Amino acid sequence: MAEITSAAVTSHILMSPRTVEDQAARVFNGMLQIGRHLRAAKPDVLVIVSSDHLFNIPLGTPARFLIGTGASLMPFGDMDVPREEFRGYPEFANAFANFAAASGVAIEPLERFSPDHGTAVPLMFANPDHDIPVVPVLVNYSRDPTPAPNECWQLGETLARFISVARPATERVALLGAGGLSHWVGYAQSRVNEAFDRSFLAAVTGGELAPWRAKSAAEIEREAGNGGLEIMSWLTVLAAAPQSRPEIIYYEPMVSWMTGMGGALLHLPGHAAQ
Repeated sequence: MAEITSAAVTSHILMSPRTVEDQAARVFNGMLQIGRHLRAAKPDVLVIVSSDHLFNIPLGTPARFLIGTGASLMPFGDMDVPREEFRGYPEFANAFANFAAASGVAIEPLERFSPDHGTAVPLMFANPDHDIPVVPVLVNYSRDPTPAPNECWQLGETLARFISVARPATERVALLGAGGLSHWVGYAQSRVNEAFDRSFLAAVTGGELAPWRAKSAAEIEREAGNGGLEIMSWLTVLAAAPQSRPEIIYYEPMVSWMTGMGGALLHLPGHAAQ
């Protein structure tokens, strides 16, 4: 039986701090803290659940979920992310795809995957030395219909079972859910729904996620924008660590960044807070 040794969730963009220096500093420091927390557990693999912004997954792709199975993950380079290679973990990724399929959760292997900012920005903080093998799991938010929150929850539960029953006993796994919070992508006017963000964060810390699992993707999009759908990446990781004690590390309604920015540590039983 392998073990989940650290877990966290975070927004996944960084933009100019100009005119919002104090807010930007709190976001940056929060991301640094999340990265330190994940690395302190000395994981053998980092599973990151995020999205692709049409850099790798074209419109019309039918798969709800995809997984990067390549040995090399070279960032695409958007948002000025350095094009410095991260190591993949093909054995883990392919094994999880097969395990999930046997469990009724289809995950399409993606051998060639160049992480865009949705994956690469969080990895800059969680894996700055590029020494931890990475398994990127992607929710296809561009799919019509969009995967439902409860489908993402099932994905997280399946991931937890895979780690528990199908991985080597000594393997240490870190989990990171990336994306959100409220934002509208491709709209002329910047918007952030702070009330939505704070309601979701309160549900995360209070463990009151059943109503959020029961929502439709359309409900979330109406309240939080098409980018707000990415809270389902958070739900995936929260489902994989149901005994965790979430702690909000930062939240800033960054209108100039067009995004509600937030992040949390998921403190796990038996593991000291970092």
